[in-house]
Amino acid sequence: MSQTPTTTDPQPTTSSKSKPPPPSVPFNKAPIVKIDSEALTSLVPRRHVVSVLAIDPSNVTGIVVIRCPLKPDSKPSIVTAADYLLAKIHPPSKRLLELNRQLTNLIEHHRIDLIIIEDIFYKGLVNTFRYLSQMRGAIMLTAAAHRLPIISINNRRAKKVVAEDGNATKLDMQLAIEGLSGIEGLTEAQSDALALFYTFMLVPEHFEKL
Repeated sequence: MSQTPTTTDPQPTTSSKSKPPPPSVPFNKAPIVKIDSEALTSLVPRRHVVSVLAIDPSNVTGIVVIRCPLKPDSKPSIVTAADYLLAKIHPPSKRLLELNRQLTNLIEHHRIDLIIIEDIFYKGLVNTFRYLSQMRGAIMLTAAAHRLPIISINNRRAKKVVAEDGNATKLDMQLAIEGLSGIEGLTEAQSDALALFYTFMLVPEHFEKL
């Protein structure tokens, strides 16, 4: 039976107060999302539980916080998921400041240990490339300010791992993630973020440490 996660308010806020987390939602298909303890402890040593923040920076930035107990046969669970509608905030400096505030709230509230983001890609769209570069820079700066390890996952590799197609659309990825996790209700952006976590667990040798 599929489960629907409770999401946080998708609208960006300027409040410095973190919201209480919704009940965590366990993944239903444990064999597919087996926690790779070795991969996690190589980046976050001396932890019994690792909290991962996966981010898909885009016009709608999707985030998912995943709790990963490192005990044998433990299952990961989604603690919270949200969309941040940042593209309409101007000027860009204000947009990046808002992103920093949102991420800081998440990091402090959920005691994040590791951040995963999508690798930047270029398809000839200069404005999109500029926007993503700015967002990526803000995320990296926030991670560094909190002394957190941050890794990037290649977009096409995530598509191949999750949807078995390097050219998969956002809808393809959303459906694939729903099928793998058994969790309904994730948006396209949140599904893309969760796909980064899946990819790291399934092919942990393919990432770049930033």
